[in-house]
Amino acid sequence: MKISAENVLARRRWKAYRLYPEPAALTADQMRSGQRWIIRCSVISILFGVGISDRVIALFILGIHPSVTNTTLAFFFALGPLMTVLMVLTIPLAAIYGKKRIMAPFYLVDVLFLMLLAILPSLQGICAPATLVMMVALALTGYGAFRSLGMAGWFPLINDNVPDENRGRFFGRLRTSWQLMVVVYTAAVGWLLGHHPTLWKFQVVFAIAVATNMAMTAGILRIPEAPLAPRSSGLTFWRMLAAPFRDRPYVYFLLFGSLFNLAAAMAGPFALLCLKGTLGAGDNFIVWMDTVASLGAAATLPMSGRIVDRFGGRIVFALLVPMLAALNLLWLFANPMDPHWRTIIAGFYLLQGILVFGIGVGITDMMLGSARPGHQSAYINIAFVLNVLAAGVGPFLGTLAARSFAGLSFNLGALTLDANRWVFLCRFLLMLVSVWFVTRLSREHGGRVGAPLYRITSELLSLLPSIRR
Repeated sequence: MKISAENVLARRRWKAYRLYPEPAALTADQMRSGQRWIIRCSVISILFGVGISDRVIALFILGIHPSVTNTTLAFFFALGPLMTVLMVLTIPLAAIYGKKRIMAPFYLVDVLFLMLLAILPSLQGICAPATLVMMVALALTGYGAFRSLGMAGWFPLINDNVPDENRGRFFGRLRTSWQLMVVVYTAAVGWLLGHHPTLWKFQVVFAIAVATNMAMTAGILRIPEAPLAPRSSGLTFWRMLAAPFRDRPYVYFLLFGSLFNLAAAMAGPFALLCLKGTLGAGDNFIVWMDTVASLGAAATLPMSGRIVDRFGGRIVFALLVPMLAALNLLWLFANPMDPHWRTIIAGFYLLQGILVFGIGVGITDMMLGSARPGHQSAYINIAFVLNVLAAGVGPFLGTLAARSFAGLSFNLGALTLDANRWVFLCRFLLMLVSVWFVTRLSREHGGRVGAPLYRITSELLSLLPSIRR
């Protein structure tokens, strides 16, 4: 029986969807193919990531229950990051059974919770607002739990396909692709929601999240996975998890990343409350600020990746973290009576996108590059869990700061300090504290600061004569 060329091609495509690791070390061609599929899957993930992002969910909650408390909003901002602690349970399983065998089953289960979320807006007429908010919390808790259990395989799978020498450039390219999709999709979501959205519009966004989550899960099976590393006979579950904490330079990296992400996440719900309550911004403007941040990130991420590959992550941290800290002070001067406040806020988000995602490239590069051979799953996922967990605690720390300084509201000319804006001042100070840990990070994996700083400064100053001409 003669097999047609179309059937042969179809079989090859079907075999490319593999749940198990490859039998031999990955070739350069396999790695290049893997990198392309990693970028495709990441771009697809934006379509459900934006659709159930903390900002969209917070607007959805306010649409259901306008009088919801700050603490409840902080809970929804923190829910996803807090769920990542469950990754600890599957870190050893990813090393024993394989990354994709952990990811695919859990990712398919979490689709069921997204389906529930997409149905909930239809229940507005028969359920009380508080009940609907509770059901949203349950749906997102289930989604976050299964997503986190599967996530233990993602970064180790990326590490299989990205060589050390071009990791910064790859993540620059990857995150640029993310941001370009974020620009397009947040603009579309902002247009769909409008100034005062009805709940069916959120339902459309959630339905897209369901479909794209399934598409990403299928794409993951196309990414080649390296053979499993041989296990040490004395390597138990707890010893595997403890390995990163015995590596002092890596512990300093964990402290730096956790403190930075804690500070970065503090302002999540309070930026939204300042925009919506203090400045009177519409829902579409709030979503479009994510678009502006992504434009800034997309324009500069390739350069951030090249700097990380050339000089290491420490120079990026030393330059960008203090700048991001100082940028927070802009919120102290945002005034609804200023006719240019929208331009000022857009400038803030543009610069924040440049700085936050540039720092993120450096953190990811050190997270993967510092992992000891044979312990990659534990090193990489412990760092990821602590960073995201810190981001989950951040909104609650912001709520505590807002309550603590609620009675210290005053105006000094153009400067305004109310309960919400005190959060940004605390965020400024906490980011400056995180800079101290940069001096303690590994020079082997993070590079030096002095010589690259002098070189970058010299190159910038050399441009001045041409600029004057």
